[in-house]
Amino acid sequence: MKSHDIDNIVAIVAYIKGHLQENLDLDKVAAGIHYSQFHLHRMFAQITGITIHDYIRWRKLTEAERSLAFSKKPILEIALAAGYEGQQAFTGIFKSMYKRTPIEYKRNQKFYPLQLAFGLNRNPLVSSDRLGGDFLCGSGGYSSVDGFCFAGD
Repeated sequence: MKSHDIDNIVAIVAYIKGHLQENLDLDKVAAGIHYSQFHLHRMFAQITGITIHDYIRWRKLTEAERSLAFSKKPILEIALAAGYEGQQAFTGIFKSMYKRTPIEYKRNQKFYPLQLAFGLNRNPLVSSDRLGGDFLCGSGGYSSVDGFCFAGD
């Protein structure tokens, strides 16, 4: 993995994070960071192992999960904010991913994120301490509080 590839992924993730409340798709992300759809899709999937579409969907579902656990918002409001057309569609997807309904999750009030934001580190050897199975990204590259570190070549 080249240094500019990491910079590109950082830019993509930052763009998605800043626009997560919008109706995002590959076209909008590509236009927002000035890449062709084909190149963006290929590069993101090759480096992260998932498609942009899946990353956006999982990030939105994780933010909905966070709202269920920590807010008093109604489930319908959370579902609409996550981009679902209604509570029924949201409940079906949520239950298939978390093995319980949103109302059951809301009552439990525990947050088990499906997909946190990616964070990248140019050199994971800077800090190889592990906590809960995830690398702690060191100060020698990009740091992440809530994501993953990817090793550079």
